[in-house]
Amino acid sequence: MFNHLLILVDRNADSSALIAHAECLAGMMQAKVTLLSAGPRQPSDDTNSQFVDPVDWELQKTVTESYLRDIVQKFEERGIEAHIKILNNMDADNIIKIAQEEQADLIATVRQAENINDVLHALMKNTRIPILSLPLFALSHNVDAETRCYKKILLPLDGSKRAEFTLPVGRYLAETFDADLIVTHIVKTVDMPWYDSITDEDANIYNLMVDSTKRKAEAYLAAIKPRLPENTRFHLEINDSVRAALLHLVEDEQIDLMVLSAHGYGGEPKWPYGSIASNLIAYSPAPVLIVQDLPINEVGTFTQDVKYRQTKIR
Repeated sequence: MFNHLLILVDRNADSSALIAHAECLAGMMQAKVTLLSAGPRQPSDDTNSQFVDPVDWELQKTVTESYLRDIVQKFEERGIEAHIKILNNMDADNIIKIAQEEQADLIATVRQAENINDVLHALMKNTRIPILSLPLFALSHNVDAETRCYKKILLPLDGSKRAEFTLPVGRYLAETFDADLIVTHIVKTVDMPWYDSITDEDANIYNLMVDSTKRKAEAYLAAIKPRLPENTRFHLEINDSVRAALLHLVEDEQIDLMVLSAHGYGGEPKWPYGSIASNLIAYSPAPVLIVQDLPINEVGTFTQDVKYRQTKIR
């Protein structure tokens, strides 16, 4: 499924976890690797920065190339084909251009803080290539390059066809790495802000709605079971917050990788990812593999589907 990995390496940051994941992934999947990094900055329009010392520029470029060659050597010692690309400007447009030229089918990067930076946002908006986002201090000691990269993979589903874009990816990774696949569905409770004025009738309706949703979720998980590997187990939970429940599950189960659709059933096409995906990408202590489910610049069908659902509810 993944034959060419594009690894976004920042020489000025700790890339050890990213390299460990990339080495393990490429080794197990027999994939090629392209290490993409930024070279020395070119002069800008600012008059104070017009002069660039050519000696210093060449020195910085040499240091970057040397750093990347050391990583390439490590990959080649494991029989992994790897090469280097250096850009003057590591913006999303240039990264996507390289990804297309190299025919990369997975982009891996490190999330430097608890947010989604401009580059990651633009990548998710403008490419359908799956993106592996690692927390800065990802638990690289859990990644054993000689055996299995991932032992537990979490696959959140919400019953929508959109979220099912992750099913073939999750199955492939679970089978490739002989990992336990945990498929979860969080049944969100109904929002009732006026707790002080809830009647017995309100409470009864509330319980009926939650029970009905739970039964539908159980039937849904049973229906997709044949599409998943044998080492799959299911987790069904009722919770006030889908995001909090998933983050707690990542910690409780010591998840090594989460495979996540960029949108669920409520996702809006004008955003490259939904609110739940945004929260999980930003705060998950485990790496998150994001699969973009919406065609780039094609939102008409989905918009009509949202309008249809709203009309049906009314």
